[in-house]
Amino acid sequence: MIITRQRQTAVLLCGAAGLFAVAMSGCVSSSTYNEMKQAAEDAQRNLQRERQKVQAIEKAEIERKKQMEEWLARLSGTVERLDGMTRSWNDLRVELRRLRIDRELERQAQQGKPGGIGLVIESQGSQPDPQAPTPKPFVFSNDPKLRLKDLLNQLQGVIQESEGKSQ
Repeated sequence: MIITRQRQTAVLLCGAAGLFAVAMSGCVSSSTYNEMKQAAEDAQRNLQRERQKVQAIEKAEIERKKQMEEWLARLSGTVERLDGMTRSWNDLRVELRRLRIDRELERQAQQGKPGGIGLVIESQGSQPDPQAPTPKPFVFSNDPKLRLKDLLNQLQGVIQESEGKSQ
């Protein structure tokens, strides 16, 4: 076989291309490969841990939402109950005021004094008692518990006052 210059150039070009391909293919040493493999495994473990943390956080969030919904349901039930108590208290207060007016009108009629509702509303009796404590003005509180407590205290005071006058 005769090696010509053209053939020699072609063989050299193929050899150079082969060497270039092997050099560029990324051949690495086994230690570098093992380090990269270890780093990939560490990253995989870290990813798995982070996924577990995310799942735990999502589970805790779901539990907190359920707990908040339960509390809101209980709170709305309590608010409805307290609103019912407030309506009942207002009804009782209106009824008590009506009874006081009726009683005062009867008292004025028995004494022969001409009376009127305006007189009864402005003063709770025909003659104010100088020894009686001055009633405190009622102030509504924003807190339903405090409002209910104040209303109950005021009701007790009214009851005690009416018992004291009747005796």
